[in-house]
Amino acid sequence: MKVICIDNHLDRDELDLTQGKIYDVIQTSVEMYLIKDDTGDRCWYYNDVLMPLEKWREIRLKELGI
Repeated sequence: MKVICIDNHLDRDELDLTQGKIYDVIQTSVEMYLIKDDTGDRCWYYNDVLMPLEKWREIRLKELGI
């Protein structure tokens, strides 16, 4: 599964993610994704920071009216 970073800030702290970058998911839980971040560390991130790529694409297509 692939996810895209939709927000790289959390409580005014910048995360080790790049907004708009696609990451491979290593493991998932109900509200979190385990990925390898930009520093190469494996970290858990909430779904308010990452979104499944397919869901993101669907939202963008709706915005374009397609």
